[in-house]
Amino acid sequence: MQVIVPCNTEEPLWVVADEKTQAYLLSRYPSLVNEADEEAFAVLQGKPGPTLDCPLCRDFPGSFQVQKVLEYRKATPDDCH
Repeated sequence: MQVIVPCNTEEPLWVVADEKTQAYLLSRYPSLVNEADEEAFAVLQGKPGPTLDCPLCRDFPGSFQVQKVLEYRKATPDDCH
């Protein structure tokens, strides 16, 4: 999980997290989806940030600094988009 699309928006944000949180998000993602590009659902505590200057993240209009993962699960049709 390197990118999130916050509810009620269409602008993806690059995910920034400490090493432990990033490892959790990345390791858990395959068990929540059937295909590599499929969405999972997460409720995250954190704050939005600027566009970052790295090879993969500079194509995104902003970033999101994750401070805490409150919920992370398989997406359902009832989830916000």
